[in-house]
This record gives sequence, C-alpha cells and structure tokens, in this order.
Amino acid sequence: MASARSEVTALQGAVQGPLKVSSSMAFGRHVVAPLVPAFMARYPQVQVELLMTDRNVDHLKEDVDVGIRYRQVLEPGLVARRIATAPMVFCASPAYLQQHGNPTTPEALAEHACLAFRMPLDGRVMQWPFLRDGTRFAPAIQVAAVCNDIDTLAALAIAGAGITRLGSFIANPLIATGQLEPLFLPGSGRARTRADPEPLEYFVCFRDREHLPTAVRAFVDFIADALQDHPLLRVPTWPLA
Repeated sequence: MASARSEVTALQGAVQGPLKVSSSMAFGRHVVAPLVPAFMARYPQVQVELLMTDRNVDHLKEDVDVGIRYRQVLEPGLVARRIATAPMVFCASPAYLQQHGNPTTPEALAEHACLAFRMPLDGRVMQWPFLRDGTRFAPAIQVAAVCNDIDTLAALAIAGAGITRLGSFIANPLIATGQLEPLFLPGSGRARTRADPEPLEYFVCFRDREHLPTAVRAFVDFIADALQDHPLLRVPTWPLA
C-alpha cells in the first residue's frame, strides 16, 4: 500500500509524507542534523523524524525509511549507497602534549593515555587502524578510559585526559579553536610516521531499491549531494605541534 501511494504521488510530481531517518549518533548530531532544515525548506510537505542511535535498528519493525551508518555497523539485508568518507583525526589537548610529549609513530601510542570508544553493538573497544604502504594495521594502545559516546571522549581529551580518535566532523572545529591539537597528519607528520589514520566510510541505507517513496528518494539524493566536499569531512591542514 505504501509503495502504491508513493507511485501515485510520484506521478503527481509531489514529494510529501512522513520520513523517518536513523543515523549513528555522532555523525547524525554533527553532520546530518544541520543539513535537515535545508531539506525541510526544499520539501515542506515532508514530515521528518530523526532517530539518533548507535544500536542496531530494525528498519521494518521500527518503520525507518533511511539509515545512515559507517561501514563496520551496516545492517544486513539493506541497500547501501556510500555517501561520505570521514577522515579520522588523532588529537589531544595542548596541556597533555606539553606534559607527556607528542607521539611520532602509531606504535608510540602504547606509551600514552588513550581514550577509546566502546561499540554499542557488540561491546568491543574499537581499534585504532592505520594504513602504511597499502597495509592496514592497528597498533597496541594503552587504554586509560573507555566510553560509548564520542562527544564525551572529545570532552575528556579537551580536559587533558589523553589522546583520542575523532571523526574530522568533531575534531576540526575543536582544533580550529585550539582546544585540541592534531597528530599524524599528512606532510611532515606523514614523513615521520609513514602511516595515515584509516578513514570511516558512511553509507545511506534503505529497504527497497525498486520502490522508493518519493520522500526517501529525495532525501537520499539530497544528503549525497550535500556531503560532497563538506567542510567537516576534510583532512585538517593545521601544522603539527
């Protein structure tokens, strides 16, 4: 019935109706939510509901039309379209680096206080992967604190608790204001470490490729276009400390 109504609406040329969007919490808060008002202004007959969560979402039972997730937590059985690649930034407060020094290789993280993310889906502590000469590796780290919320980890790092790994969409504004300093960046940093932090790939997901409601199709195209060259999804260019 929903598909039939959507096809009739499409024939009428209208984009309207309810739209429920689920997103991983940090990406949803910092990237997706600020884009939603422009979508609502373009399509005023669409009623948007946002579900921000890092848990598994059952699109059918929870009536979710669109999901936005990074690759490691994609739900099975959904159509997935890549929409963004978010650089990962290792960073710490100026006070922490002044007291403890600046790690010059990924392996040196084993000698520092590391603030790690616990994945809500399976309870594992997320690794800190790098790419070196085309090979992926995750160095051992000394975990000083663990949290299941990225923004809390950012707050701990700002307070001087240690080094953490943040998406560029969180780290870039904090680095720009001097609250955090970046590590392992391209340029002189890459020459010293010969390794780059592995980025996160983000996908927009939906249930049916053939019978997309007009609101879903409009949102998928809108978000994919809006994330092209998004300023928060760029590798920082600030100099290393």
